[in-house]
Amino acid sequence: MAFKKVQPDKPVSQLTPLDVTCTSTRCNDKLHCFKVNKRLEKKYGRTGICRDCQADLVDWERIRMNNLDDVNYTFTMLRHELIRHVFWHTEISAKAIDTALQKGRIVLKEKAIEELRKKVGGEKNFREGYQTPKGGDDIIHYAQHATATCCRKCMEYWFKIPIGTVLTEKQLEYCAELIIRYIDDRVKDLSKAGIK
Repeated sequence: MAFKKVQPDKPVSQLTPLDVTCTSTRCNDKLHCFKVNKRLEKKYGRTGICRDCQADLVDWERIRMNNLDDVNYTFTMLRHELIRHVFWHTEISAKAIDTALQKGRIVLKEKAIEELRKKVGGEKNFREGYQTPKGGDDIIHYAQHATATCCRKCMEYWFKIPIGTVLTEKQLEYCAELIIRYIDDRVKDLSKAGIK
C-alpha cells in the first residue's frame, strides 16, 4: 500500500515544501518516510523502516545518541526522508537569506532556541504536528523541517525526545545546533555577528 505519494508526476528536483507531507514517499527515487504509526508497527513488527517499502537505512541507535560530533551522519540520514530532502534542496527565499545574513549565527541560534521553546518545547504544544509553517520567509522554519525539529512527533521518532515532556536545556541546545548547522550549510558567508 502506498502512502501519500504527493505530486507523482513531478520530478523530485521540482518538488516544493508545499508538495510534500511528513508521510510522503518516493521510494523509487530512494526517498522514504520512516514515521511508522502503531498500525504499521504492528503490521511490520518494528519501527524505523520506510512506511511504504520497508527500506531499512538508518542506524537509529547512532542517530538517537544526539551527538553533534556525528552530525554529518545524522544529516545524511535525514536526507533519505522525502520531506527532509525537499527542505535540504528547495530554494530558500531571498528575504530569508538576507535576514539570516543580517542577524548572523549568534542571533539566529538565540531565535532558534526561542522558537523551539515556544512552539515545541512544552509538555503539550498548540497545533501539535502543524505548528511550523512550511512556506514563508523564516529560515528557521526551513531548518526545522530539514532537521526534524519541526514538531514533537518528528523529534520523537528521529531523536527519541519523548512527546508529553518539557524539552530540557540539553535537548533545546542540540536541536538549535542542528538548525544552525543547516543554516550554515545553506547560507554561504553567514557570519557570527551578522552584517548591518
